[in-house]
Amino acid sequence: MEFFSASSDGRVLWWDMRNMTAPTDELVLKDGTSEDGKIYGGTSLCYNQDAHPHKFLVGTEQGYALMCQNRNKKTEVQGRWGDEQGKHHGPIYSCYRNPVHLKYFLTVGDWSAKIWSEELKIPIMQTRYHNSYLTDGCWSKTRAGLFFLTRMDGCLDVWDFFYRQNELAYS
Repeated sequence: MEFFSASSDGRVLWWDMRNMTAPTDELVLKDGTSEDGKIYGGTSLCYNQDAHPHKFLVGTEQGYALMCQNRNKKTEVQGRWGDEQGKHHGPIYSCYRNPVHLKYFLTVGDWSAKIWSEELKIPIMQTRYHNSYLTDGCWSKTRAGLFFLTRMDGCLDVWDFFYRQNELAYS
């Protein structure tokens, strides 16, 4: 009966479908380590209960992936990926956890897709820059290393991380 949403105004809101007049909880996407008080606009959400029932990922307008937590009505941003290198040059349009290996996740934004590990703050793999803007992506439910990307020019690209990391498997 509950769900949550992210917005480019920098807020993640929790809602109860039985009473939609006002959100039940709110998180401002502000990095706790940031001294300038920068607020990140949310563009995509990824929640997987199997990975952790209280944690979720947020893709931002600024190209960072944020790990957030909502536990016992205490919401906070716990981590940010892409600080040292590897952040997207534009908004992250989608982010998905690998359905088999839950500590890995895929982000899609600008002209590339990146695979991240929760243990590292830089991407472990990045696709080449495409001529057309990437619009979405997801992991295969049946094959752990396979992911799909859609592009603005109407193409669907298939990448197989276990077969070859620097080339498309099929387009």
